[in-house]
Amino acid sequence: MSGPKLYIQDVTKRFEAKRGQGLLALDNIDLEVPENQFATIVGPSGCGKSTLLSIVGGLEEPSTGKIFVDGRPVTEPGRDRGMVFQSYTLFPWLTVRQNVEFALRPEANLSKKEQRQAAEEHLRLVGLEGFFDSYPHQLSGGMQQRVAIARALSYRPKILLMDEPFGALDAQTRGTMQELLTHIWETHRITVLFVTHDVDEAIFISDRVLVMTARPGRFKDDISIGLPRPRDFEMMTSVEFVEYKQRIFREIRQEHAGGPTLVKGEG
Repeated sequence: MSGPKLYIQDVTKRFEAKRGQGLLALDNIDLEVPENQFATIVGPSGCGKSTLLSIVGGLEEPSTGKIFVDGRPVTEPGRDRGMVFQSYTLFPWLTVRQNVEFALRPEANLSKKEQRQAAEEHLRLVGLEGFFDSYPHQLSGGMQQRVAIARALSYRPKILLMDEPFGALDAQTRGTMQELLTHIWETHRITVLFVTHDVDEAIFISDRVLVMTARPGRFKDDISIGLPRPRDFEMMTSVEFVEYKQRIFREIRQEHAGGPTLVKGEG
């Protein structure tokens, strides 16, 4: 199918408040993400990165504008979009395998045996063979997030949306998860829209880094990451990596003085 996999058209988001004032979170966002691209959004805290991801996921409605996946408008959550959050969002009373199988229940064409096989296949993909019958409380934070990624991938969404998925992890585990995600993407290719505060992470995992302004969020820079794949952490010391990092930090630093915009008389 021609056209972008994801198309964000003129999206604005206002949060209404009392006494005729509202908070303008996003302002006239336009974005096209082609199929199989790994795109990452960075920007100052509070610039609307997570809000935009929630709108793409159908969890929030835009005040104006539209979202399209494969040319079809997004009006609600759907299985064409898999979501991974910073919190692990696992069911504590289900085993690791059952947590993934739960996501496959709406797939009417899959028998229980096929659901089990698909769950185990994706758990192996994220390195959790041998933990199928464990419960979430028996796993480390990084392992729980592996389950969440396996679950999101199991029903083969067209787009994977990831909101600070490694933000709660320690530095060593975070690095391991970055390598895992990069390996999965390089092997299987899927369209990804990823949100992070970590500039090193954004450069390492991405084909493209989008820098947002301070609130109200707009895109101020669109940087194609030309580092070769497969990637390893040694390239973080390369001249090219450092140049990308300096450019992105410079863009974000310019935004730190910005503050929230109040929209008076609306609502």
